[in-house]
Amino acid sequence: MQESTSSVKTEWIVHMKKTESNYHEDTSAVESGKKDLAEVLEIWQK
Repeated sequence: MQESTSSVKTEWIVHMKKTESNYHEDTSAVESGKKDLAEVLEIWQK
């Protein structure tokens, strides 16, 4: 039973690290996209 619990805990930690990494990558991509869009809108307004 303890091995099973340890295995699940390890899998959960790996899953959470991947999820956190994906979140940071997605957040960075959104911020980059917002910056690019703002630049395009600024150029378009001129």
